[in-house]
Amino acid sequence: MKSGRIECIGSYQDCVDASGGLLSLIPLANDDDSHNESRKASKDPSLEVTNAPVMSQESSSITVKEKQDPEVSIIGVVKMKTFKNYLQAMPGGLSAGLALLLLFCVTQASALACVAFIGNWSKLPAEEQWSTSIIASVFGLCLAAGGFALIRAIMYFHLTIGASKRLHNDMIKSVIRAKLEFFDTNSLGRILNRFSADVGIADDQLPVALFDFSVILFMTIGALISTLTILPLTAIFLPPLVWYFLRVRGIFLKTSRELKRIEGIARSPIFNCLSESLSGIATIRTNDAIAYLQKKFAKLHDAHSKSFFAFIACERWLGFRMDIIMAVFTAIVSFAAVITNDLELFPIDP
Repeated sequence: MKSGRIECIGSYQDCVDASGGLLSLIPLANDDDSHNESRKASKDPSLEVTNAPVMSQESSSITVKEKQDPEVSIIGVVKMKTFKNYLQAMPGGLSAGLALLLLFCVTQASALACVAFIGNWSKLPAEEQWSTSIIASVFGLCLAAGGFALIRAIMYFHLTIGASKRLHNDMIKSVIRAKLEFFDTNSLGRILNRFSADVGIADDQLPVALFDFSVILFMTIGALISTLTILPLTAIFLPPLVWYFLRVRGIFLKTSRELKRIEGIARSPIFNCLSESLSGIATIRTNDAIAYLQKKFAKLHDAHSKSFFAFIACERWLGFRMDIIMAVFTAIVSFAAVITNDLELFPIDP
């Protein structure tokens, strides 16, 4: 069948040749009896080929395969419009995102103030350390830092969960109101991939990863500010470390971004194979194609696993180099503090 019309009546191999390779499940053994019977049936006047349109499951599947567009991946950096759309999807829009950013700054500032006050508290005489005002100030700063951190976490996850809900609802509305051509040109596995894997990443992985990134970023900025304030000599060693960090970051971003896109594309055929197997289980068992489908699924799963484990290896590659940078910076700060204190170049506030 092709475009609702009968193209060929014959043996399995004749249909495969006439379809141009679309009907290529498994090489079946040639049966002379069935071949002869099909030839006789093709000569029967009652089965004469006509030009009347005939609709069947096989014809519709062939038509869909011809119309389906190959899944493509976007090349290049993630545009700022993507981040802006994600912020606008949050309850409150961009203003809520700016308020959250301000809350991150206030939380980190309160943590630095708490550390600085406790350092000065340790230098006081013993009789002054247990005064009521000092103890109240220490507990007040600690409670303020903990309270700001708690409010920050609650507000952050409230906004990100709201953004995930809105993006999911918008996606459902777009699919429900889509034209029929959309379902003809996009396989069921591709649609399931978007609703299961991609939406799952936006719901589960993105909020946690973005929160950890923001917390570590502000902690790193706070540590650098404290180090440069107490020991300005370390500013000499920062440019080469920053240059190496930016170089590693550039390599990682390009590689991980493309690997994640390849992994997303390689996941769609797995869902497509599962949906086709479930819908055509009777045909698969009738034609004894179970082994073929198992090999096909294993091949698709292997292709997805290659990109997935390549992304994990890329993460380990970045983590190892970040550990090297932090180890070198910690060693530089430690030796510089000891040498500066021994030579009495300038006073160091512990």
